[in-house]
Amino acid sequence: MNENLDLFKKVITHPSQTVDKIQEKSWKLFVILLIGNCLLMGITYGICHFIVDIFVGVFWLLVVGFGLLLLIYLGSFLGIYFGVAKILKEKEIGKSLKLLGFYMICAFTLYHFVAIILIIVFITSHNSYLAVSFYDLSHLVLLFWIVALSVQGIQLLKKESEIRTLIKVFSSIFGAYTITTIVYLVLGALLATLVVR
Repeated sequence: MNENLDLFKKVITHPSQTVDKIQEKSWKLFVILLIGNCLLMGITYGICHFIVDIFVGVFWLLVVGFGLLLLIYLGSFLGIYFGVAKILKEKEIGKSLKLLGFYMICAFTLYHFVAIILIIVFITSHNSYLAVSFYDLSHLVLLFWIVALSVQGIQLLKKESEIRTLIKVFSSIFGAYTITTIVYLVLGALLATLVVR
């Protein structure tokens, strides 16, 4: 437990020291954090963007639906990275995928730890506009933090040229962002048609 807490601290203070630590981590920790973050993402999105009673079943349907966006985003990110790394003939891609997956899920975990508290404070103090603004802007900051962690981590792990690293990370993260945005718009359109009916 203390090792995991130390990992989270290092992701903030000394991310360069986490590369070897992540390679030792079990995938079980990753799966547990992924499930928790999917739920938290769905909950934070739901309470920020919809006026719905949390005890109503439709709210939890929204939670699951929008929580799955994180799963789609992560899967797209790792899938695109794998494809680009194959094209660029990277060796031992599995190590890179593990590092990137853990960096993304650690960043989301730390983000949700702070975000859920602030969003609840904003909502309970009747500042819904602040909650929505914080949610949207903070995700942009989170995106760039993940890019920075990923580039630095892959650079240290592979010790390759910066250009190759940037090509792989940027194409992966923005490709995943595009895919997730399309899915989000389709879900939004379906939700709108259900509400109109």
